[in-house]
Amino acid sequence: MTIISLLLLTSLLPHLTFTEKEVEQNEIVKMISIPTQEGDIKPDSVCSVAGWGKLSLKGKKSKRLMEADVKIMNNTERENRWKKNYSASQMMCVYGHGGSCSGDSGGPLVCGDTAVGVTSFGGRNACNSRERPEVYTKISAYLPWIHSIIANVK
Repeated sequence: MTIISLLLLTSLLPHLTFTEKEVEQNEIVKMISIPTQEGDIKPDSVCSVAGWGKLSLKGKKSKRLMEADVKIMNNTERENRWKKNYSASQMMCVYGHGGSCSGDSGGPLVCGDTAVGVTSFGGRNACNSRERPEVYTKISAYLPWIHSIIANVK
């Protein structure tokens, strides 16, 4: 299932445990910014990823939330790595030690204090490989859709 299919499915099916209660922010739960306009993050920018996924391809899932620093890959290199499976207008790749692995899908890619991406997919035979870098869906590519959903929230 693609990220777009999943987004469409979740927008059609109400979340069974959803409440309209406002979230209480504290030291653990905080709001995060999203991009204000479409655009690319500068290649080699250092950003962070987080998740409870596997720490290695054949390893076990983490029992605690892990975070790692990664770098943004340039578009030419990304397209060379993923060929037709990659859309530069909607996706970006990262590389670096300790990036995403199996079980991290849907996790955040954060640059500075802004969530810029959502973990989508990576190589089947290796985690954190520069040959098959992790692919993130660009949040900025979906700003019109996000704003349309937010506008309909009561």
